[in-house]
Amino acid sequence: MRKKPRLTAAEQGTHRAITKGQKARVGGVPGAEESDDGGESMRATSIKAQALRYLGLIGEGVCLVILPAGGGSPPLRLYMSAWDHNGLGRAKPLGRPSKECALLEHVWWDTLGRLNCTCQRGRLSDNAPCVHKLALAALSNDWMQEATLPTAQRVKQGARKERIGFKDELGSFFAVEDSPQGPSSKRRMLFRSTAGSWYCEGKNDGCPAVSDCSHVAAAKAAVRAGDVPAASGLLVGSEALARAKLWLEQWGGEVPMIRNVPAVGHREKQTCLSSEQRKLVGLLARQPHEGELCAGPLCFCQRHGALFDEARRDEEAPSLDAASESAPEAKRPRRSKAFWKHSHAAPVAPTMRPAPPVDARGKDAIHGWVLACFECPLASNECAHGEGSRVHCPVMLIGTEAVQISKPKLARLSDAPTFHDPLVTALRGAPIRVSELTHASFVELSERGLLSAPCPLQPPPCGTSWAETWVEASVTASQWSRRVKVRIYTCQCLDIAHTVHFDGEHLGLYTWNVRTLFVQQSLQLLLQSMHHGVSFKAALAMNQAAFQCRPGSEVLSETTWRRASLDYFKLVGLGIRDCCTLCGLHPKVLLCDGIVGVANSDGGKRPGGFGSATLDARRSMTHPSRSKEGELLQTASISGRDYCGAGLEGGGLKRQLVLQPELREALARLSQHRPRDERLGPRLSETGFKSLLDGLTHEETRVVKAFGPAEAEGPLPEDGRRRLLTEQRTMVRDRGMAVCELLAGIQDDFRRRGMNPKLWESWVGEWSELLYCLGAHDADEDLIGTEGLSAVRKLLLGGEASIEDTRRLGRAAPILRRILDAHGGLAFPGFFMPVLKQLYLLCLFAKGATGFAADGNLGWVYAAIRPFDAEAVRLLGEARRRPLTPEEGEALENERAVANELLPGVETLHPSPQQWGSMSDRERALLLERLGRDEEGSLLHPLPVGHAFRAEQDALAHYSFPGWEQKRGLPQYTSFEHFDGRSRSSEEFKCATGMTVGDWDRENASGLVKGGGKAAKKGGTLKRPNRSRGAFVFCCPHRVIYGFHVMLRGESPRDAFAVLYTRIARENLPSVLVYDNACALRNYCMRRAPGHFGNVRFVVDR
Repeated sequence: MRKKPRLTAAEQGTHRAITKGQKARVGGVPGAEESDDGGESMRATSIKAQALRYLGLIGEGVCLVILPAGGGSPPLRLYMSAWDHNGLGRAKPLGRPSKECALLEHVWWDTLGRLNCTCQRGRLSDNAPCVHKLALAALSNDWMQEATLPTAQRVKQGARKERIGFKDELGSFFAVEDSPQGPSSKRRMLFRSTAGSWYCEGKNDGCPAVSDCSHVAAAKAAVRAGDVPAASGLLVGSEALARAKLWLEQWGGEVPMIRNVPAVGHREKQTCLSSEQRKLVGLLARQPHEGELCAGPLCFCQRHGALFDEARRDEEAPSLDAASESAPEAKRPRRSKAFWKHSHAAPVAPTMRPAPPVDARGKDAIHGWVLACFECPLASNECAHGEGSRVHCPVMLIGTEAVQISKPKLARLSDAPTFHDPLVTALRGAPIRVSELTHASFVELSERGLLSAPCPLQPPPCGTSWAETWVEASVTASQWSRRVKVRIYTCQCLDIAHTVHFDGEHLGLYTWNVRTLFVQQSLQLLLQSMHHGVSFKAALAMNQAAFQCRPGSEVLSETTWRRASLDYFKLVGLGIRDCCTLCGLHPKVLLCDGIVGVANSDGGKRPGGFGSATLDARRSMTHPSRSKEGELLQTASISGRDYCGAGLEGGGLKRQLVLQPELREALARLSQHRPRDERLGPRLSETGFKSLLDGLTHEETRVVKAFGPAEAEGPLPEDGRRRLLTEQRTMVRDRGMAVCELLAGIQDDFRRRGMNPKLWESWVGEWSELLYCLGAHDADEDLIGTEGLSAVRKLLLGGEASIEDTRRLGRAAPILRRILDAHGGLAFPGFFMPVLKQLYLLCLFAKGATGFAADGNLGWVYAAIRPFDAEAVRLLGEARRRPLTPEEGEALENERAVANELLPGVETLHPSPQQWGSMSDRERALLLERLGRDEEGSLLHPLPVGHAFRAEQDALAHYSFPGWEQKRGLPQYTSFEHFDGRSRSSEEFKCATGMTVGDWDRENASGLVKGGGKAAKKGGTLKRPNRSRGAFVFCCPHRVIYGFHVMLRGESPRDAFAVLYTRIARENLPSVLVYDNACALRNYCMRRAPGHFGNVRFVVDR
């Protein structure tokens, strides 16, 4: 049997009023009935009178007010007795829903400071008043005037399932949270009879009627578990009721809001916001508003009387009696001398000026201006209208494109509330708003001759006369098009066809040329689709197929749509040179990639082309900068001083927790996170696991361990020793001991939880992803992003994670967040703390905190780390094994306070004023250099035009947005680069292939070189290409290109590094950089400028 469709609350209220023979309730007078004493009836049935009676019944105990369990103080939620708003209104006692009884209603404040209620009257709209909303507002009047907006946690505070009433003869009443995962605190009311049957009020609002809904199931489970707290009644004193009634008697009719409540008995506070600012704030808050009114004599609807004169509403049209009895008009503003001089001047022909090119577009194609009138035809010989009806119109050629130069009033669809939308009354039927005009409307306007250009009152620039011309044009939308006739005015000159074109702005049209008119809304929809990542061709194809088969429709080509759209976007200020309106000048997520094989027309024809024989001799974008004298900009980067290395070579701290390659491979094999990874090999055996533990704890860190697949072979042999600096042996052993303690702790934890402690046989649970990253990745500083360092520090110092801390970990350290959630969500297990401390210190130093120690001074970084590492973490480790003495406890609190004061400056590389004052001049200069600042601490300014460092980038790059200018030169890092910038090692290679990006492109990109692809694999000779190496492009996720440069040699990570290092300030770098060789790019950047790229997360695009 077909179910009857459900009605909304507003439809139910309208139908109920019609059934009773009344008009639907309007405004704040619910249930009003016509009677002889209409005034008294209106006052008696008003919402204010009903709310006053409701408060009185609360004082008498007839209406219940229930305080939710655990709701906090002051109460933001209450359960109240139901109320029938029809007629004079009446209270409905608690019981199973029927004509006489009802469940309690839930009324609450939300996070926007608005009142919400579950009754039908309160759900008519967001601002619909009901007795429950007014009662809660009146009872909250003492605190809501000075209160701040409540948070989501505060609103949802309280029991999710609670008992709110009991009657012996009926049963029990419950309240269950409607959406536990959502932001709303709305409760569903349930009833359980004495016989055990359940009823949910959501039965008529989406809950199943046959089986138990989720609310009933949750209540049953809570009753069985005995976990149902009882809500208590709220006792409202006589004084509180008196104050509430006083507030309600002076209530002005608008539903109050927190931080927007009219104070009772006090003068309303004056606001410093202008009317325009208050309106914008109201639109942002989604407050109800009216459409923009007419702007007066200068409004476009006043200049098109034939279209809009009859559109004035009766209340807007002044009557003769009202005009005679009205007060005298206000004094008009004083007019200047320029105004009177212009008004008395006789119309003269505009002065001649050099004619623009024939192919000029838009404003560049204007040949002059003439005075014109929209009202009088050309045949009338003279204009009968005043100066206010005349306008200056541009004169262009008849074949010009982008002829409409008036900026659209409705640039985006979201601007509709601020757009004057008058009624068009020139149509035969009822008046229609401009925004609602359809194809039939434009055809009718065309038949009546109302699609007309303004009639010129001055001669054309050529000195001849004007002639009226009717041309056939098409009005095109995304889903329809219609042929119409448009009136234009052309000159009588035989050489140049000067034209006054039709401007369709007042009808929501965009005139692209004399025969093509577009509906602006269709162009706005195209722009909106492109901002959401849809390509222009796909967005256009969605609707073009809808009317291609319609007879009489003119289907425009994609080229026409594209050219017209670009002209329209430029007209509204959203041209193709503008950045993405969603991402801004500096996107938080930036994509970069090289496009190989871009055709170069002069590559094989002219010497010096990008594909010619001079390719190798030309300096590329990635060459190191050089001065006017030809000297290269050079710098020496040393491991441990300027950066943290990722391998055993070199000195200083490392970016890997486990440095021995064989031990890292064993950890990855143990994790089995990606068992299909061919590089890892089979699962680790028991003997291999024991050998892994032995290798992590071996006294001699130079011993190389081997891991075989068989267990029956006994202990695995020691294969030899590696070279390792003496200063690094302690660091390697400490980190190995921490990892060994982690593995032993995982075994004990699994044994305690009843899981298999033999990690080599089963899955390692929540630790699988972490072990894989420690073993398979070539660096570990990305495990904790900069934003998550503060949360990790708090947990290392013995604190518990708050909701904000878990959010930071979710964004900056998702692997650690998953481990934290698996262990309760408040703290990490104790056996993980040594590894977590090593990872925390590793991330600090790897992101630019090295090299500040010199001349016996350890520097400001070690001064901040010492109380954390040497004291606080050590004492917390002792506290996990034994109780601390009072002296040790006091020392722990002192060291913890010092660490929390000093470490935030190291985590962000922004020292506090005390830290800055204690730094030496060398430390300050080094820190400013890594932050991309000058000697005074200011951001680097763009290099002047003609600077020697700009030579290569000016010739090969195009990055025109503000903030993307070149600010410094690209150095040669002499420690590991050739003179031309190419790396001496394999750090520019692709991860999986072991080849450079250029070599890979040469072998796999067909057409890049002659004889490439299959011919190269067969031993064929590779010839010089007739194409360039391509272009390197930066764009945002919405496909808006931010810049590009030409590659003269194969693509490498240096292309991205050169742009981001020399052009983008550290504060403006993206949070996420997406690149197909992101692993190599991260190592490349962190080896050269770790302080600059410390906050960037590098992500592979597949």
